[in-house]
Amino acid sequence: MTLAQIINKELSKARLDKEKKEKIDALNLEQRKQRLQKWLNETDNLFEKIKKMLTDNGLSPDAIRFNDIEIEEEIYGKYKIPALEAEIGNNILFFQPIGTSIISALGRIDITSNIRGAQTIKLIADIEQKTTKRSEKNILSMDWKWYVYPGRGTEGGYPFDEEGFSKILTIFFGEK
Repeated sequence: MTLAQIINKELSKARLDKEKKEKIDALNLEQRKQRLQKWLNETDNLFEKIKKMLTDNGLSPDAIRFNDIEIEEEIYGKYKIPALEAEIGNNILFFQPIGTSIISALGRIDITSNIRGAQTIKLIADIEQKTTKRSEKNILSMDWKWYVYPGRGTEGGYPFDEEGFSKILTIFFGEK
């Protein structure tokens, strides 16, 4: 093989590699857009569920506020997402999305309070059936389920439902 043939062969391989990478990047960009939209939708659904639980149990809708925050994640870039505040008596609970690029999870929302010394409680999203293999297709097509993790790590978690929300409020406000 001549020097010119070797160079042309390598240039041709580089062009094919570049075209292949561009196709993969375009596909990955579309998947990232879909995944980000799923995170935004699931967060909206969760916040509507929280709002409904609070108002169904006596909290005025005026005590619940949404405000957009900006998050920046390496693979999704900067985006806006709502955060939720619920004023319950003299206390405020803050539900702040952290992101969807979470190891071993699909998303995380931190719950904090204006109560001095109160801990942070994590809401972690996962796909509904733990036995289902997590794939991008499943992540996009299945409902996400939210779990409460009151301490550090993932010990002592439980489903986020009305009973789970009651436990959260008890952690913040105590039993009186």
